[in-house]
Amino acid sequence: MDEISLVQICESNFKEADITTAKNIVFEAINCRSTRKGDGKNKRLLQDIIKVLKETEPASLPTFVAKDLHRLPPVTFDYVDVTSLLKDILVLKQSIHCIQTDYIKASELFQLQQEIENIKSSQYQAQSEQNIGAKYNNGSFLNNEAKRVPSASSLRQQATSSAHAPCCIPSSTPLPFRTPAQGATAAPATASVQAPPPAPATPSLPARSIAPRVTPSADRFDNDITIIPKATELQSCPVKTTELIDNTFDEIQFDDSFTTVVNKKKKKTYTGDRIPNQRGKAILTSSKLKIVPKLSYIYASRFDKHTTESDIYDFIKDCGHTVIKVEKLVQYKETAFSSFKITITQDQENIFLSAEFWPCGVEYRKYTFKRKFYKNDNNTRPKNED
Repeated sequence: MDEISLVQICESNFKEADITTAKNIVFEAINCRSTRKGDGKNKRLLQDIIKVLKETEPASLPTFVAKDLHRLPPVTFDYVDVTSLLKDILVLKQSIHCIQTDYIKASELFQLQQEIENIKSSQYQAQSEQNIGAKYNNGSFLNNEAKRVPSASSLRQQATSSAHAPCCIPSSTPLPFRTPAQGATAAPATASVQAPPPAPATPSLPARSIAPRVTPSADRFDNDITIIPKATELQSCPVKTTELIDNTFDEIQFDDSFTTVVNKKKKKTYTGDRIPNQRGKAILTSSKLKIVPKLSYIYASRFDKHTTESDIYDFIKDCGHTVIKVEKLVQYKETAFSSFKITITQDQENIFLSAEFWPCGVEYRKYTFKRKFYKNDNNTRPKNED
């Protein structure tokens, strides 16, 4: 029965107290809690109970027994969803029809297996008899190792037509032996076929002359001896499977080239937005205009620790120069000397950066401003001096 029909039957036949008691029993067994309020409370509680029964292991749930059978609700079409029931009936009919048409009986399947085994056994027996007969008919050669040797007349014609281009047969290829009488009749054929050396056990047999080994001609390929290599010769072949695969992949041309993509930086072109400033050279004659000079900053160090800003200012004044500001720098680490930052005009920079101006032992250079990393850091370049 589907969940919708089950909820409708229980909601219409059981009271709210019965549903709450059943909910408490189920949820206490799994140590869980669920509270529902408002309209449709009983329906939601029943849905929670069904969900718990579906998702929880049966071993962790209590065993339920129908105690009061007279309280079980009647299951009629008023409580059952007819559409879902009809769908289930149609699916069941389709499954039964599929089983009747597509499946076979167990007896028919067993009979088919027996027929397949009989066919396999008969084919195996016929193939074994055929192999035994081929072995006895060909002597010591198997059927797959048979060799086709041309007759003496064909060899005689080939020797007369192309005497200077006999076939070259490797010495490892086995050939059948002939008697002396057969060797006399097939003497012309010895020009193209190299016979094996005589056996040491039969010294009475005359030794045959061995023809020189030469390369075969192109017009003798159709009448040459056809030799099928044995399995042992194929196994001893130096060519390996990996080499064949590598050669095959080498012949295939893969287009695996990459196209290099370079993101070229655009050159900064002059657009006219930033026009360089030019400086005037005329002498100032008007008293209404005031020019603010550009400033420069000098760093001077290695002074005594007790030297003050007024001492530096007095020293520069005694030398005949004036400065805008003298500032004593705060050292991050404790040192035995003190350092100063001197603010001057830009036209005095050459004087303060000369070795003749400062006493011996004083270190000086242009003051460099650092980046402003903190809000309270005042050691940065003024904005109006850019």
